[in-house]
Amino acid sequence: MALTANALSADAQQCLSQYTLVAPSTPRGYPCSTCTSVLQAVPSSYTSNSAHTQITQLINSAVQFCSLRAIYEIANAQGQAMLGNGSWTQNVDFCTWTGVSCDTSGQVSSLQLTYPGVPALLPDEIGRLAALQTLEIIGGNATPAGSVPGSITNLTSLTTLYLEATSITALPNSLFASPGLTRLSTLALIRNAQMGTSLPSSLTSLAGLQSLLVNSQALSPSLLATLAVSSSLAASLHILDLTSTSLTGSIPSAFSSFKSLSQLLLGSNNLTGTVPTFPSTLQVLELDGNAGLDGTIACTSTSLMQCSVQGTAISAAGCDVCQNATTTTAQ
Repeated sequence: MALTANALSADAQQCLSQYTLVAPSTPRGYPCSTCTSVLQAVPSSYTSNSAHTQITQLINSAVQFCSLRAIYEIANAQGQAMLGNGSWTQNVDFCTWTGVSCDTSGQVSSLQLTYPGVPALLPDEIGRLAALQTLEIIGGNATPAGSVPGSITNLTSLTTLYLEATSITALPNSLFASPGLTRLSTLALIRNAQMGTSLPSSLTSLAGLQSLLVNSQALSPSLLATLAVSSSLAASLHILDLTSTSLTGSIPSAFSSFKSLSQLLLGSNNLTGTVPTFPSTLQVLELDGNAGLDGTIACTSTSLMQCSVQGTAISAAGCDVCQNATTTTAQ
């Protein structure tokens, strides 16, 4: 493609020429370390001009290629072998790489990485995947490790964040505050042993969060109370799954005001006290394994389809769905 970009610097034109003519045959030799910053410095007044659409797409492609290559380069030998088998850095057509999905404009929209094909750390370059909507990483317990880079707040289109079996440390408190991940609808954190017991305080301000899943990693005993008083979550949350998170204390009565809640899964914790009234929208209720819970489940809603209270002192005698689900009530 002829580069008629009269507003581009000589360095930018050189980087695009190399990406077009050289990188396809030697993708690992492309000078990402210098060209990424050069291309990102192209002014928006240029890239937003419809007359420059093709060159703007080429700029975006080069930046995304370099961002993904950084993930490959920070992986260990086993990870690089796995990623390489999935075409990573074998070419510049990154939309065909295993775990990478793109939208119709060629922007990376989904990144799904599974051990051993994961980075040892999350590189800062991940924040340059500006159109990313889904980020899913299933690690090998020890990797990925380290902190979440501050650049992740640039992923303002992200709707799903799924982290499982990593050694990633605590998420930043401001992660879900503007201009960060404010569009998030699903947050899943599973078996991340180094993440600590707190969730970002900005989580309670998310207006569109529909699913919050934290499993098999310890959480602060005060978390339930914090979530229960969030007016944003009360309006948006459909699924709350905090199974096996070492929760203690009682289940807040404020959850009765969660008018969109369809699944509440709090099994295998150390919750105590009398169960509150649950919202009529609830379809799935799992409280099994909380020996200190008592009270009665008032099955006044026809919505409830699945109920588990095994290993508790809860009475569900008037709620046939609990009995039909083979969830024998402790007496």
